[in-house]
Amino acid sequence: MKHDVLLSIVVPTKNRPLYLKSFIDLYASFDKDLTELVIHDNSDEESDIPQYIRQYPEHNIFYFFKREPIPVIENSELAILHSRGKYVCFMGDDDLLSKYIVEVVKQMEKAGVEAAIFTKAIFNWPGLEYKVHHFPSLRIPTFSGKLRFLDSGKEYERLLAHGATELGYMPQLYHGVVERSLLDKIKDRTGTFFPGPSPDMAIAASLSTIVSKYVFIDAPFISSGKSPKSAAGLGAKHEHKGDLKAISFLPADIEEKWDKRLPFIWTGPTIYAQSAMEAIQAMGQAKDLDRFDFSYFYAYFNTFFKEYRAQSKASAANVSINRLRYCLGRLIVFRKQLFVFLKNKALLKFHFGGTLADHIPNCVAAQALIDAELEKKHLNSITISG
Repeated sequence: MKHDVLLSIVVPTKNRPLYLKSFIDLYASFDKDLTELVIHDNSDEESDIPQYIRQYPEHNIFYFFKREPIPVIENSELAILHSRGKYVCFMGDDDLLSKYIVEVVKQMEKAGVEAAIFTKAIFNWPGLEYKVHHFPSLRIPTFSGKLRFLDSGKEYERLLAHGATELGYMPQLYHGVVERSLLDKIKDRTGTFFPGPSPDMAIAASLSTIVSKYVFIDAPFISSGKSPKSAAGLGAKHEHKGDLKAISFLPADIEEKWDKRLPFIWTGPTIYAQSAMEAIQAMGQAKDLDRFDFSYFYAYFNTFFKEYRAQSKASAANVSINRLRYCLGRLIVFRKQLFVFLKNKALLKFHFGGTLADHIPNCVAAQALIDAELEKKHLNSITISG
């Protein structure tokens, strides 16, 4: 299949024109001949975004609007369907992306690499609140620029062993780069790019069953933005939870498909687990779910969501919990939690483990600082071999 551009950057969005405009400004620094920006907007009302885009007439910026409310996976699906690149990168409207990602993708194409994931910097938009630590605007972790090839089979087994509570180092479309041919394989097999209610986990679990060559690059070519109303922003305030029936961006059949072995509540780990299980089944790997570790899942869930003890107890009755693995899981989760806490303390108090910057107004200013750090390590160009 012939592709019109090397890299498509797809951004599904809804009711957040402030962040979207900043991302459009950021994209204006990209190579206009090798890239395109595809925006699919499901906002409640039309905005001035089409007019805003007109200030960049030479760039490949394509905007599509659909007012009828649709689930986030459908909004994401439509964004990809409108893309024309050989490689695809899925971003949120409040995220950050370096213009040097194009050089990375050139190397991916040359080396036959199907997917890439990255170390991420984190940008906190003005107005974001944290429940535990008060972080400045931008955290750029210490990074080496080194890359290593990953084993999708091992990452897939880790997904099952950890009850799909985290993405780990699986191949990822959200905040990653993936060859379009892999996405088409998933759609051909399942009827959708996202066979599960959480786009990031659904696509990662699916990709893990078919990708053969992918890399992790220890550099922030892609970074995470956290705005007050985003899922990441809600997570920072420990508010990423709620009644499944009340979450408007979930699929209409979420209750019918919900696995009875999971707590019937919307949280990070429950929506990840549900999405992973749906994706694995849709990809024809249902037998693999025999290795799905519910003991670890409940160790994780009960550590972070004690307020849902009743729901946890009710759903756990539908599955056999290994008490030894459960207790070991609680210890592993506690150790991870402690490590993250101490790491954040060290970064905030001693600036150990990264670079901090504050009072940054938008993603353009934040990305300029990240790009400066990439340039210091001569990562405005990169070589992938193997």
